[in-house]
Amino acid sequence: MSEQFLFDFQAAPKEADSLSLRRESRAREVEKACHRIGLPIGRNAEVRLMSGTTLRGLLRLAEETLWIEADRKTVILQIEEATFHISEIAAAVRADGRGSAE
Repeated sequence: MSEQFLFDFQAAPKEADSLSLRRESRAREVEKACHRIGLPIGRNAEVRLMSGTTLRGLLRLAEETLWIEADRKTVILQIEEATFHISEIAAAVRADGRGSAE
């Protein structure tokens, strides 16, 4: 009596794959860090550096790290091709004018 059973994988409910869940979790982590740090990461922004340079564009993390620290010595940000440490920021404003950090 060797009867082989077949699994109907097509009938299984579609669940989000692990990668999608991880990306959603990461987006929430970045959003929380933005609030802690007080910067519009992931948004169009105008950033004035202590050197006097003003950058405009999408503000984002320059490096994907496992944990986002609110430590002003380790976070590296980027607008276009320009990278800079968070400690170099004199002021940052969302391009739509809805928030700022100085």
